[in-house]
Amino acid sequence: MATVLLEIGTEEMPASYLPNALTQLGTLARTRLSAERIGVESVATWGTARRLALCLRGVAAQQAPTVREVRGPAVSVAFAANGAPAPAVVGFARSHGIPESELRVKEIDGVEYLIAAFHDEGRPTVELLPAIFADLITALTFPRTMRWGCC
Repeated sequence: MATVLLEIGTEEMPASYLPNALTQLGTLARTRLSAERIGVESVATWGTARRLALCLRGVAAQQAPTVREVRGPAVSVAFAANGAPAPAVVGFARSHGIPESELRVKEIDGVEYLIAAFHDEGRPTVELLPAIFADLITALTFPRTMRWGCC
């Protein structure tokens, strides 16, 4: 478990903008880390007129593993009378890039379906944080923003 600090330098910001900016930063961070399956023990934010800071304590070194299941054709129509797989089964397996032998049967609402299961062990957090932080920064909104240049 690691501690990560993100410090954002800003132009002079009115004091009235800080509470909302810090709330947004913390909420956006919790939401995005959860969506990316990255565990974190605590999220804290601080700010001044020229700085916003996000401190993440107890950050997991890697995303949590997950299994994604894709439902295929019903077993009742998946096989011919001689036990050979129907074209729907062959197409389903091919479209997901797995051999037919890796499909398994699962009952859903009283009907048996073929299921393709995909295991994702997760990526290291250090690879994901740059993109997450860039998204957090661009997602922040303020009552009034300044634009430089032509537009």
